[in-house]
Amino acid sequence: MAIVVGKISALRTWRAFVLSGDGGSVPNASERRRATKKAVAFLASGKTPAMPSEVARELFGAGQEIEALVSVPSARNAAKEIHAYVRKGPFHPHSFYEVCDGVYASTPEMVFCEMANGLSLEKLILFGFQLCGTYFVLDGEIAYGTRPLSSPERIKEFVERSPRFKGSQKAARAASYIVANSASPRESILAMLLCLPYSLGGYGIPRPLMNFEVRLPRSTKATGRASLRCDLFWPDAKLDVEYDSSKYHALEESLSTDSIRRIALESMGITSINITAEHMRRASLFDEAARGIARILCKRIKAPGDFARKQDRLWAEVGLAAATARECRGASRAKSGGVMRAAERARERSSDTAMC
Repeated sequence: MAIVVGKISALRTWRAFVLSGDGGSVPNASERRRATKKAVAFLASGKTPAMPSEVARELFGAGQEIEALVSVPSARNAAKEIHAYVRKGPFHPHSFYEVCDGVYASTPEMVFCEMANGLSLEKLILFGFQLCGTYFVLDGEIAYGTRPLSSPERIKEFVERSPRFKGSQKAARAASYIVANSASPRESILAMLLCLPYSLGGYGIPRPLMNFEVRLPRSTKATGRASLRCDLFWPDAKLDVEYDSSKYHALEESLSTDSIRRIALESMGITSINITAEHMRRASLFDEAARGIARILCKRIKAPGDFARKQDRLWAEVGLAAATARECRGASRAKSGGVMRAAERARERSSDTAMC
């Protein structure tokens, strides 16, 4: 019996790797090549995928549907708990790894390609942030402080070297926008809202380094730490943008910690700005924050006339409240449309940005 699992089922098999800290059992390049040859040979045989029930329960849990690849339609007649879908080769040489004897699964880069046809471009970019970040979302649960499954460079290389597949153009475009080392879904969304191009509803701000470690001088003792991590960091501008969530800290403790942290960073010439959950519920508040960040970075915001509609789509696709997008549209109507409004704000700041 043998099976090649893909998509979210393959991602489930990687759960143990991302939660492990030692890294010793992650399949390397040669292991992936060997596994891919064996998996492709099984797919080419046209056999129906099968898996012992006890192995299925151990890997995926009881009652979970298993998504499996087949190369010919006739091989889709598998057991009822196996949903088989056709994916013809050829395949990238690092497409699969061997979970256990006779069970092969898509590598994270391969899962990214497999998801390209079923996800919108915006959702695919967000999924890429997860694969390259230090959090893991699966079955409605989020684990933080995990190991990245991939990197933007590896995903780009995989997509470029893969033979054309359904959704390949979307995958290539999405891969070009992924930033590594995001520590949470909201940090990923914040980076997307700020940095995606106008055509996708973002502000076109240059991409930051995410969760960048800033070493503190010995003179800075109040934090009790040797370094601080910046959620979104632009080193040339010495700008740190933090997503401030009240989910993890009591308000008083959070305010005290933020104050000490900000003072420590400012002593090094680093400006620290907090973006709150409220900013990401109200488009007008976020617009003000984004323009302030752009100003510090000497980036001129020149949003096109249809920006509100595209921003509406982006916010909806990444799971922000629909009311936010409606507010954005309403605000743009207040003064003869979004183009004039954006132009007026750009002119107001032109004297400040000229020195950049």
